[in-house]
Amino acid sequence: MREYATSGVFADENVGILLFDDVELATFADAVALFCADDDLNTGRSRPLFRPLLIAQSKRPVTCRGGFQLQPQATIRDHPPLDLLLIPGARGSGWDWPTSRVVDHIDILLRPDGIGVRRERHNADLIDWLRDQSLRVEVVIGICSGAVLLAACGLLKRCRATTHPRLCSWMHDFYPDVVLTPEKTLVDAGHVITARGWKGPFQAALRVISRTYGFSAALNAASSFDPGNTWVLPNSMVHFSESAGIDRPSGE
Repeated sequence: MREYATSGVFADENVGILLFDDVELATFADAVALFCADDDLNTGRSRPLFRPLLIAQSKRPVTCRGGFQLQPQATIRDHPPLDLLLIPGARGSGWDWPTSRVVDHIDILLRPDGIGVRRERHNADLIDWLRDQSLRVEVVIGICSGAVLLAACGLLKRCRATTHPRLCSWMHDFYPDVVLTPEKTLVDAGHVITARGWKGPFQAALRVISRTYGFSAALNAASSFDPGNTWVLPNSMVHFSESAGIDRPSGE
């Protein structure tokens, strides 16, 4: 029996979190915590804003960077319909990525372990799935080096995006049509949101919550994440909206 029912205490909006070997937990953990915040303001009862689903190419455990494992809840072939899709980062063993396409291919063939998105951008089944899902979901989020996979499936062509500054030269060589703005920690290009840095997942999740449920819901989610007064004092709201990626509508 499938485990994907969305009634009762479950949210109506499904957000898929793509998993693959060498994925960096830090590039999606905070986002998942915010997506799971209670939707008290909209429903009047405790239910999460979104329902995160860990999705991988198969049901085998995924080995994250650092060696611990996560169990996917669904695969790219049997998951339920998604509303959002988050692509986390996985830089692998370092930032010295080869700029030669020949060296890149040889390196992946000889040493596929430990290189994260460099390996997965050559994964035709995964890239086809990402391209297909991008036509179905409301928003696609790429965190840090996860932007590489978005570029690989054509989502960032002539699109503004951000990624880790040390990836910019490599991205310019391999994906010259991407309009990189590495000085920004969050770039909202409408259908695609990219973010970088340790605040990136947090900012991207708050931006999506704000766009979907409103500024107050985003503030409420942040308060549940960190219940300190920093989030709720009136004189901090403008600073919070600018620094955390929340769109604050006029009059709210």
